[in-house]
Amino acid sequence: DEYLNTGVKEEEKVEIYTTLSKIYRANAYRIQNVGEKPYDKSIELLNKADEILKSPYIEKELKDRYLPEVYFGLADAYYRRANINLQDKRARDDHLYEAVTYYDQYLIFATATQSILFENRIGDIYRTLGEYDRAAMQYKDIIKKYPTNATAYISLSTMLLIDMKDVKASVEVYKSASVLPDIESNSNFVSLKNKLQNIGGI
Repeated sequence: DEYLNTGVKEEEKVEIYTTLSKIYRANAYRIQNVGEKPYDKSIELLNKADEILKSPYIEKELKDRYLPEVYFGLADAYYRRANINLQDKRARDDHLYEAVTYYDQYLIFATATQSILFENRIGDIYRTLGEYDRAAMQYKDIIKKYPTNATAYISLSTMLLIDMKDVKASVEVYKSASVLPDIESNSNFVSLKNKLQNIGGI
């Protein structure tokens, strides 16, 4: 903090904040073991970076370079923070909703591969929150946009089977996924197939 208060350029401050936030997240386990809260610290640092980048005096090039990293970092930190706060459901849920907010902002900048991964994670978050209809809508939207990618098919079919107890609907989604290229080499699909076979669904 002393160094950052010595006339350091805003760009360098943003770089320092984002780099430190990644260090906290990457070493979270060891940091937690000494009684610190790495995800809280990561969020604090990224909020400082976000505040700088939201200034009307910051160049667009700088915003475009760092905002995706800031949004992803905040989403990741809130998501991970929720997963170590399971004893407090309200706090966990709040963190998960924050994660969704920042994943949505990150997705504006994401590649197709990143979009599939993190749009699916948003669906998974809604599933964790027990909002199965919203999760289903999220998964179906991914399937519509990326019909040859198996990720959302498997997530949707699994949720229908495990959480919603709708074997028939689960099988329908499973069958749609079963015709995708190289699907039998997908370990998550094989796991789903085994579950459905074990209950006589297929």
